[in-house]
Amino acid sequence: MDVRKKTDSNIQMTNWILKNTSKDDLFIIPPEDIYFCMNTGRSIFISWWMLPDYKNYKSVINIPEYMIEWYKRLKLLNLNDDFNQLDEVRKSYLKLDERSILGIKDKYPDINYILMPSKVELTLPVAKETDNQILYLIQ
Repeated sequence: MDVRKKTDSNIQMTNWILKNTSKDDLFIIPPEDIYFCMNTGRSIFISWWMLPDYKNYKSVINIPEYMIEWYKRLKLLNLNDDFNQLDEVRKSYLKLDERSILGIKDKYPDINYILMPSKVELTLPVAKETDNQILYLIQ
């Protein structure tokens, strides 16, 4: 059985990404999406599930740089606000606007696309639209 049938809520979008984007492209995706990389073979900006092994870091003195980077990127998706839970970042992700997205792009120029639910309309160029998602090109 194809794993994507169980893990992909939008196979139409996934197939378009596979056929029309480069393996080198970088995507901003909803922070809770756990299967995007597996289904598309594409890199992502950050995911909640990319949390490094935190059990070895019991004080702020020895927090590794990659863990700080994880937090910084999720904070950007959270409209630059600190956060404690995924739900906070998930709600803020839906409020990202062009200015916020382009601000992220300024800090991380390798980003190419942002994937949003279809209810979030932006003025960025649309690369692909399906019934439940819009893939925007970030230039």
